[in-house]
Amino acid sequence: MRDLAAPVSSGLADVVAALPALNEEAALPGALRALARACPAGVRLEAVVLANNCRDGTAAAARAEGARLGMRLLVVEATLPPALASAGRARRIAVEAARARCAPHGIVLSTDADARLGRGALAAALEAVAQGAEVVCGDLVVHLPTELRARPEARRALEVEARYAALAHEVRFRLDLLAGRQAEGPRPRYMEAGACLAVTPRLLERLGGVPAAAAGEDRALLRAAEAAGARIAYPPGFRAAASARLDGRGDAADAFH
Repeated sequence: MRDLAAPVSSGLADVVAALPALNEEAALPGALRALARACPAGVRLEAVVLANNCRDGTAAAARAEGARLGMRLLVVEATLPPALASAGRARRIAVEAARARCAPHGIVLSTDADARLGRGALAAALEAVAQGAEVVCGDLVVHLPTELRARPEARRALEVEARYAALAHEVRFRLDLLAGRQAEGPRPRYMEAGACLAVTPRLLERLGGVPAAAAGEDRALLRAAEAAGARIAYPPGFRAAASARLDGRGDAADAFH
């Protein structure tokens, strides 16, 4: 496994995306294309793909798409031991590799190999950081396959989930107002998902990186950021789409393109 801490010789990037990938040969090129489309003009972008424990052509597909796009790209092929071969640990490794390649004023973007960033996503995240945010949480649209959405039990589950989420977001917003963590105004949609999350490299260094958790590492990172007094933003333009991943993989619909 190559040295993940060595910065690129041509200079650090403004945005470095970290994509842990396990057997994502089919989905990963689309994620890189969406990432490239979302990058504002004049912003130096790089992607770090951690192809971990893959049994397919994930690494080759990433390199081929990166070359086609003309994207600065680091592909790390690794076989993680069983104790580290989890989504959470893989994200921690990928994010740390990205942090080492990110300019101090920039952002480390955590996303997934099947995620599709919206066109304005990176601009929204960069603007939030320019206004003082240290963590930027994005909204994640999750798509169920059409045949599943048509089933009555799925429709009912989605309806109940939507009502529950609206109430949960309202309660949290009111508590954040009381604690001074949010200001009066439109209520944010609270989504804290590793598929659409941006963090400043300085905060990552302060926190010691993404918490070493097998799962739930994204929410653990947010709790650590809150405990450290970091400013957290939820801008509506920072969005991504992803599949429901009922089989642990799958393609996201191009909801924003």
